[in-house]
Amino acid sequence: MSGDVRALGPADRVALLRQLVDEANLAWGAAPPVILVSAEGGKLVPYITKAGADQLAKVQGVSLIALDIVDNGVGVVDVVATARSADGRQNIDSGSCHYDPDVPATRSRARMVASTRARRRTILGLLGSGFSWIQDGELQAGLDDEPAGEL
Repeated sequence: MSGDVRALGPADRVALLRQLVDEANLAWGAAPPVILVSAEGGKLVPYITKAGADQLAKVQGVSLIALDIVDNGVGVVDVVATARSADGRQNIDSGSCHYDPDVPATRSRARMVASTRARRRTILGLLGSGFSWIQDGELQAGLDDEPAGEL
């Protein structure tokens, strides 16, 4: 399948998601921990959501130890997150989000989105989960709002 599950029928897709969730010791709740989203080339791939990454961090004993936000006021928020595993290993990764400097509401949303991206990437990188990074995965799943004025 090369990571593409388009060939699977609906029941097999659900079975795959349940297997991934069970193997990672995650729980189905109000927000799904793993979903299927469209990736480059039209592939349909498993994607761990923010809720799933947060659960995975808890199950694996990962702590976020730093979140550095840089907003120079010119339309981009950059965030660098640092996480530590229970055995002391660390990982650092980043996330960014554009905003319209003339629309204040987009700035606060950009800070939130960039922070979520950085946290998720750092956790998944530290744990070596193998899940895809799809920038708009949460949006595709209906778990995130449509960006307001995002460039």
